[in-house]
Amino acid sequence: MIEFAAIGQEFSSSPTQRFPALVDHLASEFGWRPFYFAPAPDAGTNVRAERFPCLEFEAVPTEIHYGSPLGRLEYLDRVARRCNFLKPTVLFFEGAYNLALLAKLDYTPQRVVLAQDEAL
Repeated sequence: MIEFAAIGQEFSSSPTQRFPALVDHLASEFGWRPFYFAPAPDAGTNVRAERFPCLEFEAVPTEIHYGSPLGRLEYLDRVARRCNFLKPTVLFFEGAYNLALLAKLDYTPQRVVLAQDEAL
């Protein structure tokens, strides 16, 4: 079991990369080494490791492009399988559409946090 996992959107889509920066800051504050799930392929793996040293990035490949509705469902299904294996106690979501992952879990995380820029 791990303490913390973050479910992100496309890493390269945000020029400021505020969500990974927030997750990295929380990880350093609490001494966690969280998994950060992001759709693959995604550019800048080495840059991510250098810029956010507290995060363990895991690219999640999908057969269907992540930007499509079916690709996002496939991404969430694959992340759910990893979360069911790792069983993180805290799940930190970027964006409300990622919350659909909760319905695919076979356990209940102790905490669920949603960070989003857009209105629900």
